[in-house]
Amino acid sequence: MKTVLSKIKYIALSLMVVLAFSCSAEDGAPGEQGPQGVQGPQGAQGEKGDKGDPGESGSGGAISVLLENQTLTLGEMVFDVPQLTQDIFDNGLVYGYVTVEPTIWLSMPVTQLQNIGTEEEPVFASIVIIEIIGMQVGKVYINSLIEGPVDLRFVLINGTAAEANAYDINDFL
Repeated sequence: MKTVLSKIKYIALSLMVVLAFSCSAEDGAPGEQGPQGVQGPQGAQGEKGDKGDPGESGSGGAISVLLENQTLTLGEMVFDVPQLTQDIFDNGLVYGYVTVEPTIWLSMPVTQLQNIGTEEEPVFASIVIIEIIGMQVGKVYINSLIEGPVDLRFVLINGTAAEANAYDINDFL
């Protein structure tokens, strides 16, 4: 019986040693991703934040300059627009409008359809009759093929430096 007990001790001790060395600190490969769990309930509404600082006026950086009762003459004319700053000249936009009737503003360039052919063989062309031909800081140059009283409106829009918004064409290829 002593030998049987002694054999059982050795077998038990051998099993413990085998089990101890068969366990490893390294895990096997991860298993598959389990299914998505059930969506939890909606959380409580958070507290209202502090009121922000007031923004700038709602002009969006646009300035409208109205020059009333101007007289157009044939050829080139210069109009003083002191609101046309160096920043707008370098980075912004300038739109021009003219009215010859009190209720209709036409955007420049203003064109007119004219027959440049003959009565027997008409050829119609769109002729520019009023256009902005240039500008510099504080001035806008207009060329006109008509004469008479008009109102002019220039809409000046602030911009940002081209380098700040520069795009590389290679990003789109």
